[in-house]
Amino acid sequence: VVMGDVFGENREVFKEERVESLIITAKNLGKIQLSNMGLDKLYPIAFSDMIREILRVAFAVNASKKIYFAGKKEPITELAIAHALQKINPLLKIDFHNHSHEEKEKFPVDAVSLLDENYPEIEEIENYFKSLPLSTEAKLYEKKESDKKEARRHPYVNIQKFFILSGIFIITVLLLPFLVVASAGGGTYFLLKWSVADLEKGNVQQAKSTAQNAQALLNVAQNAQIMLSGELGVINQQGNINKFAEKIQMGKQIASSLILGAETIQNVKDIIKGQKKVSSEDLSQIINNGKSVALQLEKIKGEAGLSAKEEQELTQISSFAQFFNILDSVPNLVGMKGPKTYLILFQNNTELRPGGGFIGSYGLLTLDKAAVSSFTIHDVYDADGQLKGHIEPPFAIRRYLPSVHMYLRDSNFDVDFTKDAYMAAFLLQQETGQQVDGVIGVDLSFVQGLLKGLGSVYVPDYNETVTADNMFLLTENHAEKNFFPGSTQKKDFLRSLFASIQNRLTQGDAIGSSFVSQLIESIAQKHMMFAFSDAATQELFTANNLSSALWDDRDTQENTINDFLGINEANLGVNKVNYWINREVSQSVTVAQDGSVNGEVTLKLTNTSKGTWPAGEYKSYLRFILPNGAVLNAITINGQKQTMVPAITDFLAYEAKGFTPPVGLEVEKAEENGKTIYGFLVMTLPLSTRTVTIEYTYAQKIDITKPVFGYNFDFFKQPGTEVYPMTFSLTYPSTFKLLKGPSFIQADEANVNFVSNIAKDMSFSMSFTKK
Repeated sequence: VVMGDVFGENREVFKEERVESLIITAKNLGKIQLSNMGLDKLYPIAFSDMIREILRVAFAVNASKKIYFAGKKEPITELAIAHALQKINPLLKIDFHNHSHEEKEKFPVDAVSLLDENYPEIEEIENYFKSLPLSTEAKLYEKKESDKKEARRHPYVNIQKFFILSGIFIITVLLLPFLVVASAGGGTYFLLKWSVADLEKGNVQQAKSTAQNAQALLNVAQNAQIMLSGELGVINQQGNINKFAEKIQMGKQIASSLILGAETIQNVKDIIKGQKKVSSEDLSQIINNGKSVALQLEKIKGEAGLSAKEEQELTQISSFAQFFNILDSVPNLVGMKGPKTYLILFQNNTELRPGGGFIGSYGLLTLDKAAVSSFTIHDVYDADGQLKGHIEPPFAIRRYLPSVHMYLRDSNFDVDFTKDAYMAAFLLQQETGQQVDGVIGVDLSFVQGLLKGLGSVYVPDYNETVTADNMFLLTENHAEKNFFPGSTQKKDFLRSLFASIQNRLTQGDAIGSSFVSQLIESIAQKHMMFAFSDAATQELFTANNLSSALWDDRDTQENTINDFLGINEANLGVNKVNYWINREVSQSVTVAQDGSVNGEVTLKLTNTSKGTWPAGEYKSYLRFILPNGAVLNAITINGQKQTMVPAITDFLAYEAKGFTPPVGLEVEKAEENGKTIYGFLVMTLPLSTRTVTIEYTYAQKIDITKPVFGYNFDFFKQPGTEVYPMTFSLTYPSTFKLLKGPSFIQADEANVNFVSNIAKDMSFSMSFTKK
């Protein structure tokens, strides 16, 4: 940065500058001496403005030039300054002499002015002149004149000044590497913060540019650090410089991750907009970039020594890592080797079903070379009306809904979504003849997540602005209210909504890190699930918990309980009451002195609706998914112990004329994927609460004669449910103590417990040893 003529209050360092000298002389002597008839050219800039402009250059986001000029491009004359000061003090005298001061060079070649043409240099000079107190500045002027006389009388003063200045220069040179490292580090911190903020807003190109500037600044810091290493090595402070080096390297990794992430998001944006025809090489590059980002984030997380807040933010970002495990299958899934067609199940989780929600509509999506070649939305009743023949539904649907036939709309009744997907694809083919390569389930909460990431979406066909807050009521009004089989209002509204969302995604600020975070969170919470006809692909998605499969990969370990709990609800009341249902869960497990293990689970359902449609009574078929061989001992509802009887599941019996249900609570028992499941019907009236408690005994036992035993717990969250609280406790013999467990539990004598919010599947392990 090349300086103009700097002036400023009490800035002794600038007292030899021509503008400063003119102002000081005018203020204290009442006269101005102008050289060269006052025609010498000056480039005035106030000290505070100079500092501001230097800082702006130092941390510029798009700095592309190497030379900047701290002054206006067009200079002013000394005479112009004199006339400006004369307006303030009409008694000010102007003297002319022939001596000419050395004139500052004009603009350096290819330099950029830091001041625009409207910079008020005359006004700044006038304000500075008015602010100067005469007594202070007179002393400055007298001291200046005295210093000159003293220097002439005592030449050694100049020698002394030379040594002082030389000392300052040497110290500055020694400190310069440290100052560069420190200032570059501070600048980089802000640049990286700005880059992350730009990514959150969807300003991808700006985020990339800012991260690149941070990377360049870190390269400067790294070079300075090498010099500083030599200096600190002399005084045995090499350890401190190593810390600097680690921070610089970490910053470079973060900057590199941001650049790669921005490039990946931009490529995805271009694909969505249709601006980029995707080749196999393009897709490979996107996948490789994504993997690199994931690896770098994990490395930073493991090595950086981050604060708790920073680690939480990084964990949220790197939670996308589970998706990188399936990236190698993406080219085939998006149709790079041939078109792929997928069944999209639009599940309304305000009418909760085991696989996520009632299937009111479905879509058919065809991808060809990573582009959408076809996407259509259909009402589920259009397909169900074409069913020929009979397919037997699950017992609970036929008896409690009731429905004699199995239709696509009820196909997601299994607690395992992969089985739901198989049934949905099978029924679609039976009803319409359409074959698909996979099934994707999405619910209203998933759409809400998209809207949170996008902010809002305008639907021109309905003149509505849809947000995450009003989406449910608008959907009910336009799609569900007064609906009848054969009506097109539901698919018409959904088609318009998804077209508007797709259009919003093509806008510049749509796909940012906040949108991506919402998408990741929705998938983690099972508001979006995937299932595929290809067995190898499905195994990959199941293993990475992207299919809500009732799958357990835990090994059987010696003297270890593999506990499992899932709670699954099916709304059979033909209403949308789940929008008003709140739930709480608590589980207590007890390891007795003889090694037997007993469990107790309580589910509290509160129906906050007033009863009018689309709300009403909550008619729920409730299933508890327990470890293999668990024996159900008791069921209590609202404090009353129930008489349990086996459920009548044969339709020939319960549909027979004069059938009388048995006295007591009918309980269905089933075995699936190594789990034991108990199901029964529970009714919760509007503005009331149902508290359901089950007690059971585990098939496994602990051998308490051995020195160590273990406990592993898996909680299986139902798709479509929102976040709800859970309390857990484990009581064990007092002869043991906790050896190892997760950080979130609290432990006391013979008991461990925790309180958590259930947003997704949860797993943890504990081990205990004899005292």
